[in-house]
Amino acid sequence: DAIQGDTVLYLRIMFGGVPVVMAYNLFAGMIRSLGDSKTPLYAMMVASCVNIGLDLLFVLVFHMGVAGVAYATIIAQFLSALLVLWVLCRDHAPYGLRIRHIKIHWDMLKRIFGIGLPAAIQQVVTSFSNVFVQSYINFFGSASMAGWSTYNKLDAFLLIPVQAIAIANTTFVGQNYGAKKMDRARKGVMQAQLISVGITMVLAGMTILFARNFIHLFSSDPEVVQYGVYFITLISPFYFLMCIYQNFAGALRGVGSATQPMVIMLLSFVVIRQIYLYLVRYVFGNPLAAVALSYPVGWVICSVLLTVCYKRSVLGRKALKSE
Repeated sequence: DAIQGDTVLYLRIMFGGVPVVMAYNLFAGMIRSLGDSKTPLYAMMVASCVNIGLDLLFVLVFHMGVAGVAYATIIAQFLSALLVLWVLCRDHAPYGLRIRHIKIHWDMLKRIFGIGLPAAIQQVVTSFSNVFVQSYINFFGSASMAGWSTYNKLDAFLLIPVQAIAIANTTFVGQNYGAKKMDRARKGVMQAQLISVGITMVLAGMTILFARNFIHLFSSDPEVVQYGVYFITLISPFYFLMCIYQNFAGALRGVGSATQPMVIMLLSFVVIRQIYLYLVRYVFGNPLAAVALSYPVGWVICSVLLTVCYKRSVLGRKALKSE
């Protein structure tokens, strides 16, 4: 009961900070669209240092417990949003932010939602779908659950470079598409793919090589470590597929086509994945390897479909004609 109460309190405080996170992402996105990815990074680095300091202050000095950790996180997030807003307000270029001149342009707002909302829906539904994968893993016992949870923590770190390059790819393609420099946009997509695959596979290889050491950071239970190493070794070789679908989805969003990636990802990661898991459990007896491979199965289907969509898009069609 005490753990549940602390968890509920932590979640309530953290959800109260969601508008601050939205503000940071909005302002940081504006700065990145201008080709400046360093300023948001510096703001987040400062906020992270403040977060660590406040954690120590609130927990060790003020004895605020879980609530102190949550409040420290929200304050740090507010600081990061304030820093990027300060940069935007001090910029005297035409894109500089003037608080007194802010007003809603409904046509522009509609276009923004047309690109951003499908991606948001896809992320929410896909995350919810992953809960069902966890439920199938839970069938194998607490050690398997803990091993899978540990794998997901490492997976989140491996996914960060892929997502960062995909976001940069979206910005790059959008800028060059608007400037009608299609050849440059295509080259950027291909270079993003190469860089993303190269970095990801190096990191995946290191993760496999040092899997046991990484798992020991989260648990020393031999059975949990065994399951964690098993999941990492089984799934990590397929990580290059994430680079393919993430970058092609980013490129399509860069030319204003956000609905196609949303539909394909929901089909791959929700519909087909759930059908696959149902068949694995009730037809093939729920083997652990088959359940764990539900992730790569979705990645394969998503990569194939998004590659086809990219080839048929304004980028792909013109590339074929020029050849």
